[in-house]
Amino acid sequence: MKRGDTAVEEDEKDGEVLTWQETGGSVLKYNIRQLHVFGVWPLPGSAPFHAYTVLVSAIGLAGLAQDLAGVCACWGDLQEVTMALIHILSVSSGFVKLAFFVRRRRHFNALVRRTDRLVAAQGHFCDADATLRATFRASHRKAVYVTLLAYGYLSVQGVIWLPLPLIAHPGERRLPFMQMPAAATASVYVYALLYSLQCLSSMFVTFVGVTVDCFFAVVMIHTAVQFRILNTRISALRADAAVPVDTGTAVGGQTSEHDSLYKQLCQCIQTHQRLLRFVTYLDSVMNPIAMTQFTFGVIVVGITLFQASYSPSSSTMFKCVTWLPMPSTQIFLYCWGAHDIMDEGQSVSRALYSCGWVDAPPGFKRALRLVMSCAQRPISLTAGRVYAINRATFISLMNAAYSYYTLLRQFNSR
Repeated sequence: MKRGDTAVEEDEKDGEVLTWQETGGSVLKYNIRQLHVFGVWPLPGSAPFHAYTVLVSAIGLAGLAQDLAGVCACWGDLQEVTMALIHILSVSSGFVKLAFFVRRRRHFNALVRRTDRLVAAQGHFCDADATLRATFRASHRKAVYVTLLAYGYLSVQGVIWLPLPLIAHPGERRLPFMQMPAAATASVYVYALLYSLQCLSSMFVTFVGVTVDCFFAVVMIHTAVQFRILNTRISALRADAAVPVDTGTAVGGQTSEHDSLYKQLCQCIQTHQRLLRFVTYLDSVMNPIAMTQFTFGVIVVGITLFQASYSPSSSTMFKCVTWLPMPSTQIFLYCWGAHDIMDEGQSVSRALYSCGWVDAPPGFKRALRLVMSCAQRPISLTAGRVYAINRATFISLMNAAYSYYTLLRQFNSR
């Protein structure tokens, strides 16, 4: 069988639907199962599950349609329109991410399997070294904490946003996000329906969008730690630390040590190539999602900052102040994770230079020069294949959000 055919078959197998049992040992278990709870990720799918997915999508679309209808009814009131846009854009961002996920579900399945294989490939090195094991466990805990903190903060936001109209404006029939003129005169059942629809649509779709962001953040955390483990392995390459491969054929033990050292270097090269291929695949899957979050997130941050500064309602100001960190954090997750991968990738050449190459044989030094030349090429993840993602990108996006806030402020002062 040709190598190309084998690669195609492997890609097809990686894209097969995951099962609940299969995700039990995955480093992405919490993110996958959370998306399953919200009807997004089948493990595997069934008729009731697909019906549940349709129901969740219908609730989200109905809530979005209600917001758009409210904007049309309140057009001309900048405060009401911008307040509604915060919710509309947040929900729309979740729907766009959901659409990308459904359209490219096989790629997400493949990404999970490749991430787990990437982690497992260096697992035996972590098992044999206490320092590497501690490094991996610390990163795994960080990945879990990122997910749990995001869910916890969203839950707190739900507790603040959803019941606040009933607490701050009792008897006025206010809605959580978009005020509908019909809500004040309609029956209590219609008001309850409108209120519930806004709450449910916001909860489902916003949680889906944030969970997708956390999914990619966790993938990037594990990718960065695999580079870190590789750098530690490379730095530890020493002729006196090498394990003999075939002591029976060694002359005075020297040849065997050199062969073992060269073999370990080859293993590190293979791991590095595997990591580079994985980063390329991760970029192909993640870049449209990242671009979606950057586009919607910048606008949401600008509008939320405007509402927090100029809203005449103290309850609205409180809601916006507490919500403002969320879209900013969603953007930061991508920039932080991608920058860590870039830093660890650049550290490979430094690790090669710090290994025991001085006493190594000429063949080892020649191979080392080739690998060092390859490792100096920058590693980068992109948003929409338009620009690189890093911490400087986060600063520029926050500046863009502030520019949008300034534009709204000038428009409001006229």
